Amino acid sequence: MRHGVGLSALVRDGRVWFDNAVPTRFIDIDMPEEFVLECLTPEGDWIDWGLYRAGDFERGEDALYVVHGFGSPLWLRCLRQDGSVIYVVDGGGDPFTYRLVPFPSETYPGRT
Repeated sequence: MRHGVGLSALVRDGRVWFDNAVPTRFIDIDMPEEFVLECLTPEGDWIDWGLYRAGDFERGEDALYVVHGFGSPLWLRCLRQDGSVIYVVDGGGDPFTYRLVPFPSETYPGRT
């Protein structure tokens, strides 16, 4: 296996492509203070995954992000960030595309 590969080259056409590369460090995620995490479905739709605060995420040595206390832990190992869209692998190594939508916002106006 190769180590320390430039992982941004592995994200093409909005999809994550793996070539048995093992990263030594994932990239930092620029998170709004509070945000709705949306997940891109296989059909191309964005669905809301949950409401999170950036400060609730713990950081690992390899720059992984994990948040507990909302059911199962959410693991984010970021390969690439394009504005509010992040390309990650989860704790099991499965690829996901998420979008960080600030809260409150036009899409999510706030609590009532």
